[in-house]
Amino acid sequence: GDSVPFQVIQDWLLGDSSDALNAPFALFIHRYSTPGEEEDPEIFEDEDQKFRLSHTAPVDLPLETAASLDATFSNRHELVVAQKLFNYCLSTGGFGVSHSAAEAAVGPIDAELWIDKLHRALDATEDARGVGRTTFTSFLKRLCPKATARHLRMFHSWLKEYQHLEELQSEVGKTRLSLRRFQNFIALPKLPVKMRQEMSLDWQTRASESELEDYVENCCPPDFRPFPGDPVVDAVIEELLQLQLAQQELMVQRWMRLFAPRKSPEASLCSKPAFLKPKVPMEEWQKWNQVLDLFEVPAHGRADRDQLLRTRMLSKDIVAVLGTLLPKQSFSRDGFLHLMCQLKNYRPR
Repeated sequence: GDSVPFQVIQDWLLGDSSDALNAPFALFIHRYSTPGEEEDPEIFEDEDQKFRLSHTAPVDLPLETAASLDATFSNRHELVVAQKLFNYCLSTGGFGVSHSAAEAAVGPIDAELWIDKLHRALDATEDARGVGRTTFTSFLKRLCPKATARHLRMFHSWLKEYQHLEELQSEVGKTRLSLRRFQNFIALPKLPVKMRQEMSLDWQTRASESELEDYVENCCPPDFRPFPGDPVVDAVIEELLQLQLAQQELMVQRWMRLFAPRKSPEASLCSKPAFLKPKVPMEEWQKWNQVLDLFEVPAHGRADRDQLLRTRMLSKDIVAVLGTLLPKQSFSRDGFLHLMCQLKNYRPR
């Protein structure tokens, strides 16, 4: 018979599926696993060099995990500081920089980090200038003399994670702005009937090729909402944006904790995923489907951007935002329901 893909089995065992029967397995794995927020340098090793047990001969001990690296190794926060300082020194043309000048360039630098690692690495890099290329990798080797090529690959991956964190922070700002705009939009008073009638007469006089609704929307003063909308739609979309913002902010907090200084309170915090997801209440499920009915989304199939705009319930910018949140930027019933369940930590019905 057909086999089940490994990814499906893995998601089920880790509690990432909608099936409640996986809870005992997910809780068992979570109970006896170390927090997955520190990489094992083994994952940066070549496949044929990774740790394996053997029944024929002794094998080398596995590479130390990042969580067990001693203080001579750098953590994420220190790597980011080191990269910023390295780039600053490159831009100034020299690595002979004082502690005060370094802090003025990249922000506060822990005294122990400066004395034990950065100052030594900067002096060695300055002495080596003119002898080969000055690269950040060579700077890392001077910063962490015990680091192997596998550790260096891990360090570079941390810096890519920091770039991802900056992108996440930018997304949070965009979502917060979208939420504020939507709340302002639904709080607008309805376009007065008299003003709408005047627009209709003007549209007839001009013999415009556009539809009346398009004309009203384009000519509507910014102090009014061109169409009445629906309170259920307004409430659900506002909640969606609020939940999306909260999820993004939580993700940023988790990433920022990983990049927190070694002694900061944030560095000791630990987040735990929620494995037990209740089934979405019938009332909410029906409310979401009511919104989809008002959007005229078919039971099987997709609604495009123009179809959503023709319902006159959402502004163009909110339709664009919804497109970025849904799979493949297409509005389907299953996609919207799955998104709402994900944001509210529910299992679908």
